Amino acid sequence: MLAPWLSPAPGHAQEGLQSASSALRDAALAALAESAPDEGPTAVVVRPELPEGAPDASGLAAALAAPLLEALAADPRRAPARLAALEVREGETLAAVARGLGDATLVTVTARVRGADLLVEGAVVRTRDEVRAPIAAARVPLDASLRAFVGYPPRLTDETVSARSLALPGRGYVALAIGDLDGDGRAELVAARTDEVHVLRVRGRRLELVGRVAVPASVPRAPTVSRRPMGSAIVRGERAAVRTSEHAVGLAVRLASGRPVIELAEGPCPADRYPMLGGCARAVTGRDFFDPELDPRESPAPAAPAHFYAYAFASYAAPDGTRTSYEVIVMPSGRVSLRVLVPRERPRGPSFDERAAAASGYGTALAMGDLDLDGAAEILVSQAALAGQGDQLTLLRALPRGALRTMWRSPPLAGSVWTAAAGDADGDGLPELAAIEEPTDPAGRATLWLVR
Repeated sequence: MLAPWLSPAPGHAQEGLQSASSALRDAALAALAESAPDEGPTAVVVRPELPEGAPDASGLAAALAAPLLEALAADPRRAPARLAALEVREGETLAAVARGLGDATLVTVTARVRGADLLVEGAVVRTRDEVRAPIAAARVPLDASLRAFVGYPPRLTDETVSARSLALPGRGYVALAIGDLDGDGRAELVAARTDEVHVLRVRGRRLELVGRVAVPASVPRAPTVSRRPMGSAIVRGERAAVRTSEHAVGLAVRLASGRPVIELAEGPCPADRYPMLGGCARAVTGRDFFDPELDPRESPAPAAPAHFYAYAFASYAAPDGTRTSYEVIVMPSGRVSLRVLVPRERPRGPSFDERAAAASGYGTALAMGDLDLDGAAEILVSQAALAGQGDQLTLLRALPRGALRTMWRSPPLAGSVWTAAAGDADGDGLPELAAIEEPTDPAGRATLWLVR
């Protein structure tokens, strides 16, 4: 059966505050209509439960409540005397607030940080008969508009970069992706081999195997082993798009009742292309690299790259809300090429200032993310080494002015690194860059490296 493909989710859009406050308004009005349709005073209480040091918790409460208060003020059934975002004094319970209101309707809302999201939820309480109706929860990514209230993590420095390793349940992985496959706000890791796909979660210092699912026997596989394993995977919505060889077809991996399911995928790439961060690539027949043509390609200012091992494109928002796009490719020569696209308004419409940088000595694995949410990309790459000759991971920072700077190098690795990915693997609200080291021991297991 063909699995419908979910549209790509927006990256870090700047409408987070608007989305959260609008979702709260709509859900609260729906709960009010169901549980308290009669006339009477209505009060709104928004209580932020934010990390210590959040710069403006009260401002977030007021901003979240504003659309709801405006809608309530326009409703003639609601007495205006109690239309306010009430502040709850420290130690004061909602029950005490409700008693102080007398015969009224109380809208209680809590805003919490959950990983990389803001979770807004609550209830409608009629004080006279203690009837409660839940307000549907809204989970919104923490973009710059919300981070202004919640706060940003410390900026990543050379001294604070850290790496840890976790044992994978197998070996021979050709693709890796990180994303939330079940909508619970915590990411899964999708590690694909040519014969099966493993779905895992990071649990402290170990990996938990959610499940493994065999690649259908009907899916073609490469008749011969190439110079390196060629696969790719990305997560869009609650599905992972996976391709495991040049002769394979696109697969969709999802979770159903907590267990992984694999299906033939309809999109996001044409049947003969590999899904990547920012485009769909076609392998050069008989070689271990990709054709310069990407179709489709998400870059707003496409430029034909050379043949490449790996490709990534993404846009990231700085704390001031400005966005910068980064496009990175690794060529078979071992050269990493960076393009930085900075938007600029012109009389005839928006355009981009383009800046470039390059470095040499790198291999086939590439992952890109904004690890400290400052608007600058961090890039994890492997070393230009032949299979069986060891490897090394390098973390580069791509600067908006168009430069690559080395931040960290791992110790020499005994195994080979072919694939990498970016995402919040451990659920702490910040992305990591991940890579898989394949063992040299034929009986050994692969190692997952998490770098931030």
